[in-house]
Amino acid sequence: MLPDFPEIKRKTHNHIQNGAKIVSNLHMPLLGTTKKKRVFEGDKSNIIREDGSIDEVNFKTFSKEVASPTEEIEKLTLKEFFQKLCLMMIEMGNEQEKEAFKEIANAVDRVGNSIKVNKKPGAEDLLKIFDKIQLDFDEDGKAKFPTLFTGEAGFKNFGQIMEELEQEPFKSKFEELINKKKIEWNARESNRKLVD
Repeated sequence: MLPDFPEIKRKTHNHIQNGAKIVSNLHMPLLGTTKKKRVFEGDKSNIIREDGSIDEVNFKTFSKEVASPTEEIEKLTLKEFFQKLCLMMIEMGNEQEKEAFKEIANAVDRVGNSIKVNKKPGAEDLLKIFDKIQLDFDEDGKAKFPTLFTGEAGFKNFGQIMEELEQEPFKSKFEELINKKKIEWNARESNRKLVD
């Protein structure tokens, strides 16, 4: 019978899990910041939206493999092993993230919240985006903006777009939009049911 070394296995497993969290947070902006929930059985789940609609989500399998000749594995240090593992996690995470963005894009299109920009993105486009987003506010009345994800064109122009937002007529439009969102938030908050 071969020795089992359960304590070493447990520590190694914990180290891999912690490493996966770090890699996820550093290399995957969406998945690294999203709340996760373990599902121990089944092949699908439901999302119940605020409006009461229900979306069924079928689980997808993502896998990656690390293959090395036996001679190479025998010479690997623990650090080199974890580096190989991290590269595999990044590849798999990138696949998961692409799929997540695809699912989000489909959901946004389904409810009519997508915005198509056929030119260089500008402040007007950002205002349209904010108009479609539900905003919450903190106890000081400041808007809590969500994290925005953009394609390459939007990313390259984001600084310029933010500068445009600070100039008229966009500055006034932005302030009006924030005031409108605050009124909507106040209405939502006053309609919330108190729980004992």
